[in-house]
Amino acid sequence: MKQRAETVSAAGLAVLLKVDRTVVARLASEGFLSKLADGRYDEREALLGYIRHLRERAKERAPSAAQSRLQDARAKKLELEMSVRSGELIPLDDAMAGVDFVIGGLRIAFAGLPARVTREVDLRRKIEAEIDACLTAACDNLNKTREAIEHGVNPLDYSGASKSSPAKGKRKS
Repeated sequence: MKQRAETVSAAGLAVLLKVDRTVVARLASEGFLSKLADGRYDEREALLGYIRHLRERAKERAPSAAQSRLQDARAKKLELEMSVRSGELIPLDDAMAGVDFVIGGLRIAFAGLPARVTREVDLRRKIEAEIDACLTAACDNLNKTREAIEHGVNPLDYSGASKSSPAKGKRKS
């Protein structure tokens, strides 16, 4: 047995949908709502038409995946620019130059250390070799760190990064 369709007037439908009567008229003119012969609306069909309207409107307003990626990229670019301006972020070349400067200063400072420690030539050579090994290892780690950063990898997780002490295993008793 077929159920009798519930019908509702334009004013009743506006109350049901919580919209103005002009919205009901516009939805009908756009084809989302269909009037019956007596000028009323089938309540079930009207609700389905309104849901279809809301879904189409949501699709139109929702940004596409490409638009979202573009917006995210612009936000990231702005964030990076602000980090550079505030001094939180500096170019990799500038950071590496600063570290090179520090290591170069250490190399100069350590150059006279063996002579200040002892007059014995053989011991001086051993101290010089150990200092040189330490500074060379520091430079190697600096280069590996730069390479890791350029590949977008944390230097501590980078397979090429050395985690051992630079002079470990080179000392003689």
